[in-house]
Amino acid sequence: MEPATTNGAEAFHADFNAQFNSSHPNIFASISILQQVQAKTYLKLNSVKHMESNYIRPKRIELKEKRMMAWQEVLNGERTVSPYLLYMGSLNANFIIQG
Repeated sequence: MEPATTNGAEAFHADFNAQFNSSHPNIFASISILQQVQAKTYLKLNSVKHMESNYIRPKRIELKEKRMMAWQEVLNGERTVSPYLLYMGSLNANFIIQG
């Protein structure tokens, strides 16, 4: 699943909170969730240590290219900022919906 934010701390916090199904889980559920978080973190750190890279989905690559082209149009004066922001919002909304 793709994170809904590019901020690492926000993404971690949102994922961590989503693991709990009640506001006051019992201690055993909390420990189990913490162990899962620890295992995920270990795997991520290990992959960085071994210089393994993530697979970038073609949809992500296409979205990035569209963003870069739109920004270049702003720099070239072909598009103003307001339509650019509307376009970026629609790109992101469509990506989230189509996922």
